[in-house]
Amino acid sequence: MKAFAITDPNGFLVNFLISRGPGQGVRVNDVIKNLASQLNKGHVLYMDNFFGSVSTAISLSKMGIFCCGTVRKNKGVPEATELDPTRCNQGNFKFMMCNVDQDVNLVVGHWYDSGIVRFVSTFHNGQVSEVKRKKSGEVDKITIKAPDAMMDYNKYMIYAW
Repeated sequence: MKAFAITDPNGFLVNFLISRGPGQGVRVNDVIKNLASQLNKGHVLYMDNFFGSVSTAISLSKMGIFCCGTVRKNKGVPEATELDPTRCNQGNFKFMMCNVDQDVNLVVGHWYDSGIVRFVSTFHNGQVSEVKRKKSGEVDKITIKAPDAMMDYNKYMIYAW
């Protein structure tokens, strides 16, 4: 048995589902769509890389729900946005943006923080900001660039349990 839940930013339960779990005849995309069906249109859903994928982002956008999250390899982030970790510095990124439907843009890409992070968002537009991050071996934080999608993800996923 697996329990899946959506919580609000304060950690309060919004919706839950108990199932046999993904890999047991239940697809993660279907679990997310089921849980998200109770959300209002325009809601933003933040997800970690277990749940995040380009296909899930598109499915949610067709329901009127925005999303932002990290994505595992082979979950739809185009190879054209890949970064070479041997040639990257912390703060390097590469992403693409396309139109899912009339009102929704899909932003997908890679960002190098302490390692490569793949991300997807239907809520962000590809803007970049500066953020203070720890650098391996350094005492003081350094200022690097980060896609706004990753800044918001890091801000709002702190409530995930």
